Amino acid sequence: VDWKSNLLDSYDKKRLAEEMEAAHYLLQVKLYRSALERYLRYFDQRPFEEIYGGAFYLFLRGIEETGEFGVHYEP
Repeated sequence: VDWKSNLLDSYDKKRLAEEMEAAHYLLQVKLYRSALERYLRYFDQRPFEEIYGGAFYLFLRGIEETGEFGVHYEP
């Protein structure tokens, strides 16, 4: 989970996807994933895909109870 406090004009899925690209968060999640995969190799012999469930980017200013706005999932 990565908490973001970006001030956006909208927090719908389309706008969050645009922000993920513009702010280089897609690169960030790839780096985090790679580091985690390397770290876990020392402690768990299972394939990484069995352990890793993806990353959630939670945009604090846009989160609603329904989960429809302010949440971006990156597998």
